[in-house]
Amino acid sequence: MVETQAKPLPPPVQPDHPDRPASRRALDRGVLLAALLTLFAIGPLFYPGFFLSERGLIVPYEVVGLAERPSPTWLPRLADDPTLAQGPAPYWAARILLLAGLSPSGAVKAVFGGSLILAAVGVYILARRVVRAPRDQPEPVCWPALVAAAIVAALPALADALYVRGNLAEVWALGLLPFALWTSLAAARVVGEEREPDVPTIVIGAVLWAAIGLAHVGLMLAGLFVLAALRPRPEGWTGPAGGVVLAGAVWLVIAARHPITLGMPPAPPLDLAQVFAPPFSPAAARSLGPVAAILLLLSVAPLGVRRPAALALAAAALIALSLSFAAPIWQRLPALLSSPSQLLGVAGIALAVAGAQLVRALDLGRPMAATALAVMALVAGAPVFAAQPLAVREPTSFTPYLVDRDILLLEASLQAEDVRPGGTLTVVLVWQGRRPIGRDLTVFTHLQNSAHVVVAQHDGPPVEGKRPTSGWRPGEPHLDLHPIRIPSPLPPGRYQVVAGMYLPATGDRVGILAPNGRTSDAIMLGEIEIR
Repeated sequence: MVETQAKPLPPPVQPDHPDRPASRRALDRGVLLAALLTLFAIGPLFYPGFFLSERGLIVPYEVVGLAERPSPTWLPRLADDPTLAQGPAPYWAARILLLAGLSPSGAVKAVFGGSLILAAVGVYILARRVVRAPRDQPEPVCWPALVAAAIVAALPALADALYVRGNLAEVWALGLLPFALWTSLAAARVVGEEREPDVPTIVIGAVLWAAIGLAHVGLMLAGLFVLAALRPRPEGWTGPAGGVVLAGAVWLVIAARHPITLGMPPAPPLDLAQVFAPPFSPAAARSLGPVAAILLLLSVAPLGVRRPAALALAAAALIALSLSFAAPIWQRLPALLSSPSQLLGVAGIALAVAGAQLVRALDLGRPMAATALAVMALVAGAPVFAAQPLAVREPTSFTPYLVDRDILLLEASLQAEDVRPGGTLTVVLVWQGRRPIGRDLTVFTHLQNSAHVVVAQHDGPPVEGKRPTSGWRPGEPHLDLHPIRIPSPLPPGRYQVVAGMYLPATGDRVGILAPNGRTSDAIMLGEIEIR
């Protein structure tokens, strides 16, 4: 009998994350819980119509404009931001949802809500990797990471970006940032006893960093600053480097078609006196909570809890840049942000992960998670009560004009019930104020012949006098109908429809800025043919 020697068994395959139990790799209920934590924050997005913010309906109308004129070099036309702080990436995402059958406002709300959910889930996954939960943890939930997700779900900076400023690019960037940071920490995998680059993760990371850079360059740079505080392995910088190169290449293509400016007209330049209003701007005042959290993290450092210090210091630096004493710094830097307060969202993500590290280091576990969730439930309910729903007419076309510097004409259309002498032509206008107007203006709608002689008209204050311009709130849209009675008799032919605004006391028309940069005192809405 020939004896055969048994072959040794191959070494067990090492998991990608050796400190994480197999059960948690297979199913982590914390991901679902992190998503559920955002229900309070995204609650107002389930209201019919849209919601009132400083941008109002500009974002849904921009998506309609992209659908009307799709182009690889498309940029928002009415962004009150530096060019590099309002990129096209989130608008293309909304455009895809528009093709899937959603309405313009529904597509935009879906991108807003999806970004908030991604922010909370991404922070949970990022914090779970950073804290490296022990192997013998029986629960399929990383409670310190859930604390971090709760902090982000109730982050005032996110609610402010969405429900106060309506900034799609900012919310999009903050939603993708935690996942981009995670890919940099997970850019290597263990095979046997060796570590080698995880190419799929690196590629995904490059795409995520590029998607952030194509939405908001300033927040991408702030995210890279936080990544440095996380101290990834050398291969962890491959994805961000690829993303920066990819985003830079796309921006160069866009720059060949559009001028990349630090303040697109009609947006005014960055007014530091308004951004840093004494003693604190509202956004800077909201940073006092994160500052207190930083002080808490640093105060426990003498007890041996030093792991959160790097992230806490990174967040402290970002928060400091949003305070009034940082104004001289911003005067010497390119305007990559519409406001320094936008850094507070990135700082909040860094603080959330640092908080998870602190919870793990102090072994607080479930008690701290329960407390954080209770506080989150109270704080995150604020957007539900603060957000104001708007019953709006869905955008159908985008004709942006700037009237009297502070009024936007978002859409204009002609509804002809009977285009013949004795019939009625209804002019449909959608106005929106950018800032408080401060005076009452009258709308004129004229029907004129080829010699520019007015043959019929309808003048009157907006919305039949129910909403005078002096009472308009910034971001609030106004549907304004003007019926023009076509006189009889009237010679057949083609007639032009023009509109604008004037001062009722003097009759002087106010200036109008067209999308092509030309100025006039009337807007050409279209032509009709009378037979």
